[in-house]
Amino acid sequence: MLNYTIIKLKYIVYDPKNPTSAEVQLYTNSKLARTDTFNANEKAWSEWQIVDYEVNTLNTFMVSCRDAHEEVSITVKDNTAINLDPEKNGCALFLSAAGRSNKESALNRAQWNNKITTAVTGVKVGEVELRNFNWATNGWINLRDYDSSDEDA
Repeated sequence: MLNYTIIKLKYIVYDPKNPTSAEVQLYTNSKLARTDTFNANEKAWSEWQIVDYEVNTLNTFMVSCRDAHEEVSITVKDNTAINLDPEKNGCALFLSAAGRSNKESALNRAQWNNKITTAVTGVKVGEVELRNFNWATNGWINLRDYDSSDEDA
């Protein structure tokens, strides 16, 4: 597993054609990463935490709402001087919520893709379905809300 960082893109949307909600598509290298739906009354910035990208290659990330699109291109360089690999000895399951959001579509947010587990352990794990979450007070929790550091996300 390569050393990596989480790319954080903040965005806010408003859809004048739909006064109640806005649907946003998030793309990584022209591939749909996820779709989020926002209540029109929400005025806060959203944060897209991106962990699925190519290292040492130019990546393009796009936020799209109807005919409006905003793109940003970033190259993430691998730093081989620092080993950030997780401990693998005896690891049967490695779970990470990085890049997930409660604002994902109802179908997507309840699914756990185990690509990271497979990459870390070399073992393919079946898909997991999350149940009994209300996605308002639980679900994919933003660790920034519980971080005691002064760093701005």
